[in-house]
Amino acid sequence: MSLTCNVYSTGWTQENIQWYKDNQLLYNNQRTIQITKAKVDDSGDYQCKTASSTRSDPVRLVVSIDWVILQVPSNIYEGDMLTFNCLGWDYWFSQEVKIYKDDHIIRNMTYHVDETGSGKYKCEIRRFIDTHVSKEVVVHVRGLFSVPVVKLTQPLISEGDEMMLTCNTSLLARGRSTRLLFAFYRNEQEVQYFTQNDKYIVSSAQLRDAGRYSCEVTTLAGTVRKRSDGLNIQVQDLFTSPEIKAPDNIKEGDALTLTCDTRRNPLREDTELRFTFYRNGQEVISSNTYRIQYAQLEDSGNYTCEVRTVLGTVMKMSDVTPIRITAAVNKPNLMLLPNEVVLGDDTILRCESSKGSLPIYYLFYHNETLLGNMTIHKKGAAELRLTVRSLTMGGLYYCASYNDFQTQHQQSAADNLLVVAVEAAAKSQRTGRPLGNHTGIEKALSIRKARSKALNNRKSLWKSMDYSVI
Repeated sequence: MSLTCNVYSTGWTQENIQWYKDNQLLYNNQRTIQITKAKVDDSGDYQCKTASSTRSDPVRLVVSIDWVILQVPSNIYEGDMLTFNCLGWDYWFSQEVKIYKDDHIIRNMTYHVDETGSGKYKCEIRRFIDTHVSKEVVVHVRGLFSVPVVKLTQPLISEGDEMMLTCNTSLLARGRSTRLLFAFYRNEQEVQYFTQNDKYIVSSAQLRDAGRYSCEVTTLAGTVRKRSDGLNIQVQDLFTSPEIKAPDNIKEGDALTLTCDTRRNPLREDTELRFTFYRNGQEVISSNTYRIQYAQLEDSGNYTCEVRTVLGTVMKMSDVTPIRITAAVNKPNLMLLPNEVVLGDDTILRCESSKGSLPIYYLFYHNETLLGNMTIHKKGAAELRLTVRSLTMGGLYYCASYNDFQTQHQQSAADNLLVVAVEAAAKSQRTGRPLGNHTGIEKALSIRKARSKALNNRKSLWKSMDYSVI
C-alpha cells in the first residue's frame, strides 16, 4: 500500500516533505511512501508536513490478523460518500454482508453522511456455517465548514443608508477546495437566492427592510447545508412621517397657512429635505409652507404634503387633511320659466345663490305662502316645478337661501307669474287687444292647439278601427 502527501505550495521551489508515524519522524523528502508486506506494527497514525505548513490530519492505518475487517475512509467530512468494505481473510467468505452502526443494522453500504454519521461500525459475514464479525471501527464525521454567522457591517442603519450583511463561515477540511453557495432570508422569506456571493446589500434601506435576518450555506452539490441564527435589524427613521398643521374654521377671505411638519433623526440633523404640497392630488407648491392671503371657496380640497431627501432615496407622504373654506350664501336669483302660462301648464321656479358653502337650503314662496323646500349638495340651482291649476296661482313668487354658516335667510327679488284662461287668451287674439306679453300668450295658445289636434286625431283613429273577436 502507499500513502501520498498532497501539498498545495505557493512557492517556486519544491518544499521538503516530512512524514511522521505516531508523532515520530519517519521519512524526509518523500511525497509518497510505500508499505510492502504490511505487518501489525505498521499500524499507527501517519502525518506529513512541509517546512512552511503544519502537520496534516492523521491517517489511521490498522493492520489486522482477524478473520474479518471493516475498511472505511480515514478522514470523513460532512457530505462525503461513506463506503464500507467488509473483507474476509480468504476466498471462502460469503458475499452477503451486514453492516451495523451502534449495534443497529443499516441498509446501505454507501451513502452521504452528515455529523449524525459518527459512531461505531462493524460488519458481519459468513464462512461456511460460521459467522464472523469484525472489530468495531470508530468513525468520526468532521464538519466540512462551520455554522455560518450573519453579521451587519455597520452598527446603526437609518433610512436611505446602504445596508450590508455578510455570511461568515470557515472551511474546516484542510486541503479541500470546496465551493460554497450563500442565501439570505428576512423573517424566513428568501431575499437572495444561493450564489457564490457571501454578502447581501440593500443600496437604500427603508423601514420595510427591518426584520430578523439569517443566512444559509450549502455546497455546490447541496449535500451539506447549514443555517445561521437570526439577527434582528432595525432601520431607524431618517425623519418622521409628515403632518399638515392647519387652522380650524377657515372662512372665505381669511388668511390660510398650511405647514408640513416633520422631525429629523437627532443623529442626522444635517439631512437636507425637500417639501411639496398637493391639493386633490395636484401639486400646488414646493415648500414646507403654503400660504393663501385671502382664502376662497375653490381653495377647499384634500391636502397632502410630501417630504423627500435631495436624491429621492427616502420619500414620505402625510395623511390627507381636508380643508374646507366656509362662506355664507349671497342673495339668490329667482327665475320663472315661463313667467306667463295658460291654465293647466307647468312653470319652473329656478332659484340659485352663486356663492356659499354647500349644502345650501332653498325655500320657495308664493305671496308669503311657503310652497316647498330643497337641499342642494352640489353647485347648481334648485328647481321646483308647479302645475298651474287656477288663476289664483298667479302673482308674486320669490325664494330664500341659507346654509350652515349663517342664521339669516337671503331673499331673492320677486317675480310675477301671469296666468290666463284659454278663453281670455283666444278673445285677446280675436280682438287684437293685448293681454300681457303677447308673444307668451301666443306660444301658450299654440301649445294648447297642438295638444287638442293630437287628441282629435287619436279619437278619429279609434273610430275607424275594426274590432273583431277570434
